[in-house]
Amino acid sequence: MEARAGWDICLEHLQAGYPGRVVLHDISAQFPSGAITAVLGESGCGKSTLLRHLIGLSRPMAGKILYGGRDFFDLPQAYFRRIRRRFGVLFQDGALLGSLTLAENVALPLGEHTKLPAALLRETAMRTLELVGLRDFADYYPH
Repeated sequence: MEARAGWDICLEHLQAGYPGRVVLHDISAQFPSGAITAVLGESGCGKSTLLRHLIGLSRPMAGKILYGGRDFFDLPQAYFRRIRRRFGVLFQDGALLGSLTLAENVALPLGEHTKLPAALLRETAMRTLELVGLRDFADYYPH
């Protein structure tokens, strides 16, 4: 599968897993720019493994992950880090800090990795919460 214009992320024959165990075998897919994509499946089927690879936390055993047609793991380190800063991750186990509101939890990584003013951090968090239907809960604390 060739990376095509308009497709930001392409998987080419991805094989992924852990020492002694292949979890994903020969996965090829394309994820268009600006799209919201759901990864669904039974417990243990490899959803988290796939996501760990897509955001660069784990290297594939075989195959490629392409961003804009370039192999993610062959990019210069500075460019690799710049792409990774664009990812947002919410953990399924509710890994939120109880002392922060939902909006503050969402803004926390951006505040740690940028020098954006507080107002822009809040605005970005609110837009992000809007995208996932949680804007009305922005000022709630996790229970």
